[in-house]
Parts: sequence; C-alpha cells; structure tokens
Amino acid sequence: MSRIIDNFVRVYTPRYIALNIGVAVAYYLVINYLVLIQEKGIPIINVPQYLIYALVAVSSILLTVSINSIANNMLVRRSLGTGVLGTASTLLGGVVVGCGCSFSLLVVALGGLGASISTTIAVVDFLSSYGSYIMAALIALNVLLILFSVTRGHPARKRYKAKGR
Repeated sequence: MSRIIDNFVRVYTPRYIALNIGVAVAYYLVINYLVLIQEKGIPIINVPQYLIYALVAVSSILLTVSINSIANNMLVRRSLGTGVLGTASTLLGGVVVGCGCSFSLLVVALGGLGASISTTIAVVDFLSSYGSYIMAALIALNVLLILFSVTRGHPARKRYKAKGR
C-alpha cells in the first residue's frame, strides 16, 4: 500500500494536479454535452449524479498517470492503452447516462450499423435499466487500471545511474 501512495506522491506534482483538474473538468463537460445532445437540451440523466462524478474522477486520474508515464518515457505502449481506455470509458459513460429518453446517440449509431428497430429499442432499454450498474463497472475498471499502472512502477520508476558516470 505504501508503494502505491509513494508513486502517487511522485506523480502529483503541482503541474500534474493542475492537469488532473483540467482533465476532470473537460471530462465532465463532455459527459454533459453528450447528455444535452441526446436529450435535446434538457439535462435528464438516468443514473445517480455521484456515479458521474466518480467516473470523471477516476478517468481523469487514470489519464494523468498515463500522461506522466508517457512524459517520462516509461512503457509508452501500456501508458497509451490505459489512457485510451480511461477516455473511452468516459465517453461510454456519457452515452449510457443520456440513454433511454427521446433521442439517443446510440440509436443513430445502431441504425447506421443496420440494426433493426426492435434490437435498437432493446439495447436502449437495457442501457437505461442497467445504467447504474454499467457506470459502476466502468468506475471499477478504471480503478483497477489505476492500481495496475501504479503498482507496476508505471508512473514513477526509479532511475539509477550507472557507476562511474
């Protein structure tokens, strides 16, 4: 547990704290924008507000840890993967939050893929019925990715100088 805390302390310098706050605000605005588009300007959500805040928080932490790793040239491929997963889960959360009312982005997407009307209605009904559980699963996924990133030395690996240099 102390290793996780030590790595977070190394990551969260004032610059990365500001980055994390900026990313969290951007994620929250993206989710609200997705909801407003889907609900034709009326902000109706089908999940508790605290789940939205939790998803925004863990997704912004995950992206901040990934950016720190990329900036330090540490395991760039894994850093990009976790950052992309955090962003994708936030976008999916925005679609799930706004799903189930009049005009869902998912309806347009499924229609564009050739899904039938009954399939589209079933998917939208499923997402609106189980939206809270889906949001909780996205939050849990992001927390696991954060712990994986931090415990593997991902954000703050010590660098040792070779002797004689």
